[in-house]
Amino acid sequence: MRLNLFRYIFILFVIILIIISVYYLKKDDKQIQGDNTNGEATETILTDLRLAVVSLDNMNPILSKNQNVQDISKLICEPLFNITENFRLEPCLATEWAKVDSTTYLVKLRENVVWQDGSQFTVEDVKFTIDKIKDNKNESIYRYNLANLIELEIIDDYTLKIKLNKEEPFFEYNLTFPIISKSFFDNEDFLKTDKNNYPLGTGRYKFVALQENTIELAKNENWWNIENKNGRIEKITINKYNSMGEVYNDFRLGNVDLLTTNTLVVENYIGTIGFIKIDCKGREYDYLSLNCKNKFLKDVKVRNAINYAIDTQAIINNVFYGRYYETKFPLDYGNFAYTAIETQNYDLEKAKKILKDDGWTLKNKVWQKKVQGYTQQLSLNLVVKNTDDNALKTADLIKEQLESFGIKIEIYEVSENRYEDYLEDKNYDMIITGIYNSNTPNLETFFCDDNISNYSNKEIKSIIKEAKDITDYNVLHQKYARIIEIYQEQLPFIGLYRSKNTLVHIPSLRGNITPNNYNIFYNIETWYRQAQ
Repeated sequence: MRLNLFRYIFILFVIILIIISVYYLKKDDKQIQGDNTNGEATETILTDLRLAVVSLDNMNPILSKNQNVQDISKLICEPLFNITENFRLEPCLATEWAKVDSTTYLVKLRENVVWQDGSQFTVEDVKFTIDKIKDNKNESIYRYNLANLIELEIIDDYTLKIKLNKEEPFFEYNLTFPIISKSFFDNEDFLKTDKNNYPLGTGRYKFVALQENTIELAKNENWWNIENKNGRIEKITINKYNSMGEVYNDFRLGNVDLLTTNTLVVENYIGTIGFIKIDCKGREYDYLSLNCKNKFLKDVKVRNAINYAIDTQAIINNVFYGRYYETKFPLDYGNFAYTAIETQNYDLEKAKKILKDDGWTLKNKVWQKKVQGYTQQLSLNLVVKNTDDNALKTADLIKEQLESFGIKIEIYEVSENRYEDYLEDKNYDMIITGIYNSNTPNLETFFCDDNISNYSNKEIKSIIKEAKDITDYNVLHQKYARIIEIYQEQLPFIGLYRSKNTLVHIPSLRGNITPNNYNIFYNIETWYRQAQ
């Protein structure tokens, strides 16, 4: 009798344990369904995403010049190599590359990849894509990527050899253009075919429906990337618009989940509430180049004093409504090779001390110095393009700041052609210029032969030459840290500001949303919409 009692107690205990386990399993499952809720009630998940495209030309990323298309195409068509959130190169349709010599590369393609219609991906597709990009009549935005490619040799179905006409540092970064299917476009007029409205890809999503005002994408069941295949977004609707004004209006109405813009004050168009804004640094970098052969500017102390006497943030506030980024170095847009430098901010007292220690005296509100018995006043010219309104405003503010400090400035407002002559001949004291940063960590433009600052540093040149063949990103980061250190000391140019890109999305769009200027859809496998 006592044995049976113990048996009943034991069975009852097991049943209670099972009930408790089931309860907590269900509770955990609800928490998983409700990611990012911080313990709130279970969310109802929506698995569709609504995007916008303005003034659509076509959906072929090789032909389209539309930025919205280029963004969205990263979900459909894939490159040989991708660029990560911190601008490292990672395998995609290619698994590896090797630099045979200074102008020759071998690229190994990924096997067992199929197009969204199930056909096999091979090296022929890559050759076809490259041929179409290099065909001048197609005017592809990716022509620049392949400007130095002179020969493409197919070794086998999954290996190709690329020959350049000259060495191009970090050329592998140029292999980030989307690959399109050869068989899909065979026997078609490439420029005119309707297939440009729904090209095949190998990516996460594929075209499934075309309507007059919308394009619909769905998950690609043939996608090779098994590890990241199970994202929550099952369907993407691309709404077509004629203007950004229409997009802003539909975003306010809740019909668009996400949009990107380089508008300085997007709040003027969508209001100040009801959305989440994510800013990231753009590729437009403007700086003040200093002619290091100028009789004054060859002195590093004068260059440092000028840097401390310029209030860059005041310029940004006045010219760009405070919406640009103050920037000191070309790689500060998130590149892995960048090491954050000690900010050399506006500091008039420090600027004065530097010049005084260098033998300058402030007399009649102008810095003066005796050189070989002659008194010289610190005066410089500043060249600016007369067609660039923002640069003209910046030049006026720099003149105002430096003259208030005690440096006489004469502004040369010149035509575009004359401006190019100044850059070519380097016969200026200072010039406001800029560059559209590539995605590579290449710094030759700023520090190597024929740079516009007339600056020369053997150690920097040696590091840049060595960096061309370094494939270990950690080693490269360490090497570049030394370049940045020297730059801080020498200041052959002074960074001014960088453009800002903005992504706004509705609050109910959840997940890890981390755009940069290369891709806005990083981590889309974590995205979902919460029902309102």
